[in-house]
Amino acid sequence: KYDIGESTCLDLTADPGNTRLNYSQTLSSNTKLGVEHRTSDNKTQMLFKYEW
Repeated sequence: KYDIGESTCLDLTADPGNTRLNYSQTLSSNTKLGVEHRTSDNKTQMLFKYEW
């Protein structure tokens, strides 16, 4: 896990058969945006999280 600045994080998980790369950006105190790519099924998904 690598913190890039105050509100950005890059996380790499390498498991046999499945490597995941996750990039997330904190937009505000309760809002987070992220992108995750998985090699096991070659899928990329975008995540939006809002907490209230």
